[in-house]
Amino acid sequence: MTAIVPADIPTSATATLEKLAAWVGLALARCNPTARLLEDPNAFPQRIAECVMVKADDNSLRLVIRISLPVADGYAENPAKFWNNINEIANVALPAAFKSN
Repeated sequence: MTAIVPADIPTSATATLEKLAAWVGLALARCNPTARLLEDPNAFPQRIAECVMVKADDNSLRLVIRISLPVADGYAENPAKFWNNINEIANVALPAAFKSN
């Protein structure tokens, strides 16, 4: 698990949901750079957390985030909010660079 407390999240990352999503995606990708998962037995393993920059048709740069999160068994019967049914990916520390603005 990559444990965090609210104080670990830079205030600049909480200004918008988009900035928070970018912070989370980039942090998970940094914490799990080699973690892969075989999602399809006929395909290659995919990174569990990946962030890439792409240039869109309108020439704007876009951050594309892909995250594969493990879901707890029995999640469908659990009345908790769905995000409370997400299990940890790995036991790693959040890099210090992600804790400052």
